[in-house]
Amino acid sequence: MLKSAMLWPEKYKNLYGIIKWVVFIGFIMVFSLLYCPYSIMGKYNNFGDGDSAFSLWSFNWELSRLASLDFLNLYNGNIFYPLKNVILFSESSLSNIIASLPVYLITLNPYTAYIVNLFVSFPLTALGMFLLARELKFSRNAAAVAAFIFAFSEFRFTFSGANFQQIPMQWMPLTLVFVHRYFSTHKTSNLIIAAVFFSLVSASTGYYFMSFSILCAIVFIFHILKSGDCRRKAFYKAAVPAVMIVIATAASIYFPYLQVHRNFKFTRSFSEQIGYGASLENYLSSANSYVLHNITNGFSRIEGNLSVRYTALLLVFTALFYYWKKGTARERPQGASLFAGRANIALALLACLAIVLSFFVKENRYGIPVSSLPHMMSLRNLIDNIPLLVPAFIFTPLIIALTVRMIFSKTVNGIVKQETMFLYLLISFTIFAMSLGPFIKIGEKIIGFNPIGLFLYGVFPGYDGMRAVSRAGGVVTLGVSILAAEGVRIIEEKIPRALYRDLIFWGIVVILAIESYPVRGHLNLFEDKTVQPPAKYLWLKEQRDNAPVLEWPLHIPFDGEGKYVEGSMIHGKPIVNGLSSYQWEGHVRLTTLAGSLDDDMALKAIYAFGVKYLIINAENGAFPLWAKHEIGQFTLAKEFPDALIYVNQDAKTQFPDDDFLKHFSSFSCEESGKDSYIFSIEFHSKDKYYVSRDKIVVEVFWNTGKTQHTDKRSINPALFADHDVVVIKVKKSGENERCSDVHSIFLFKPH
Repeated sequence: MLKSAMLWPEKYKNLYGIIKWVVFIGFIMVFSLLYCPYSIMGKYNNFGDGDSAFSLWSFNWELSRLASLDFLNLYNGNIFYPLKNVILFSESSLSNIIASLPVYLITLNPYTAYIVNLFVSFPLTALGMFLLARELKFSRNAAAVAAFIFAFSEFRFTFSGANFQQIPMQWMPLTLVFVHRYFSTHKTSNLIIAAVFFSLVSASTGYYFMSFSILCAIVFIFHILKSGDCRRKAFYKAAVPAVMIVIATAASIYFPYLQVHRNFKFTRSFSEQIGYGASLENYLSSANSYVLHNITNGFSRIEGNLSVRYTALLLVFTALFYYWKKGTARERPQGASLFAGRANIALALLACLAIVLSFFVKENRYGIPVSSLPHMMSLRNLIDNIPLLVPAFIFTPLIIALTVRMIFSKTVNGIVKQETMFLYLLISFTIFAMSLGPFIKIGEKIIGFNPIGLFLYGVFPGYDGMRAVSRAGGVVTLGVSILAAEGVRIIEEKIPRALYRDLIFWGIVVILAIESYPVRGHLNLFEDKTVQPPAKYLWLKEQRDNAPVLEWPLHIPFDGEGKYVEGSMIHGKPIVNGLSSYQWEGHVRLTTLAGSLDDDMALKAIYAFGVKYLIINAENGAFPLWAKHEIGQFTLAKEFPDALIYVNQDAKTQFPDDDFLKHFSSFSCEESGKDSYIFSIEFHSKDKYYVSRDKIVVEVFWNTGKTQHTDKRSINPALFADHDVVVIKVKKSGENERCSDVHSIFLFKPH
């Protein structure tokens, strides 16, 4: 009887295998359903405010432009009127949108296309990781564990209802599948396919373009050093079409993104990058599990939960412990340098170079130079607030020394011999370091500089414009998944019988399922939360023109305008309101002036934008006292319980005209170093305000009494109201010049 039971798996091996993988695929599909904010599948949902509203709006805009073949307006958008390319104020998610296009063409419903794309991304991500693990010669069980860990990471759950572009990660493992396959087969087609998948990653979000570019560079360098392909002409011939595909993608998405950020000077200060960089405990925090939530109660931080979950970590530590036991200390000849080996020398030089460069950061680019931070710290700040640089100066050398010392450790020597383990451990560590930002933090306490983060901040194009650098940490799970598969492989090696290996496999899957079972949506799977579109937007949709709309009140910070952005999806008209990663100067100034519309300056600012439809929303169930039948040139046209819509039939956007520069008259001067002036030039126009959508290139002319000087500069797009000040930095013509010598300043159009 016992013998018969032991033979059962062999007798029904094929049937058992089919049942096993059908059940596992069922697990994947159920969790895909649970991880989606499925209640948004109606025709209108009201995402509310914040990133989720902008994510949905940009998805809908680009999707509708592609569906109507309106490629010229793909990045323009209808928020932040009258600006263009406002999609690129944050980032495009073109590859995800193209994948959603078939569903949109069938349903004509952006909410349905949005949720279907999210849902499909989970099984596809699992499939991609499974194929990668199999390409790396892992067993099916180990590959399946890696697939589950990567597809249902805490990071993806955190952003599944907010930042849509962060979720689809299925192209990453598929890229690596064909990169590895190219170096094993040397077929050009594999490299071209890898380039296509890399382009899809790059076109999903700028965060992934940056982090995954670094990841792919590590994989390529690893394989080239290993195989010596850099000496083969065939390698360069194969690389040409792949490089052309990548450049074409960057030219269509990433380069325009960089151009917009340069034009508007969208850069993040060190303080912003520090605030949104990941803390060390983010990676060790507990998962947001429904089953374990009351016990773990995971950290909730502004940059999202980056927990790689404890089961995955245990599998990784299993592999590390195994190689620690197996590894032997590297033997070095007597008197050999500590930095023996080219890789060690390169690592040490890179770390030192990054730290040295960080002390020469220019103030006008980053806001606060690192070298000046110690002088800005008062004793009270050190005691009462965050002790910034004192521990940083102490711990940074120790952290670097520890990292270098690990190269010679028993554990790493064992890992290096296992190439896959070494490669993906290196990938995980690099992306982890990138996600920390310029400094290493525990909670809100900075304990050291991050050489990798500082180096990228100063060198990698666009990195200094990223807000939540921690989001690069979502890619860490890719490396962790492969390392966890290595842990499963090691466990399987110790268990000879297939039946027991399968029991271990199902045990791991069940534990992962318990740890991953999400808090959101566990009871209301098919509950319909659809709400009816607000009547004010339906009324606007009926108006056949395409005139600008402004909703009041405006908000600083402008998270409160997410509902206005989503509403613009219904009526389709351009809106002056907006929401993105950055708030442009014109919106900032308008919000400052338009706190109350019983002020003449507020109305002139609104006239400048050419607003035809002014919506006054009720606050706390009541309208402001100044919201009467007429507000300046606006006349009440439609009244709703929660909104009043006013119309200005004579509205016209007031762009800079030929007399615009004549309104800049009075000025003040400040010296900036030995070779520059900073001119603060005041704008005077009582009757008419202006708004610009593009940079205004001007010729700055100033008179020092003895000589006349000119310098070509540009003024950023903005709202220009009476007594506003424009700051322009120009070069001195001589070191002996002083501000007291400057008598007059004029702005002209360049000839």
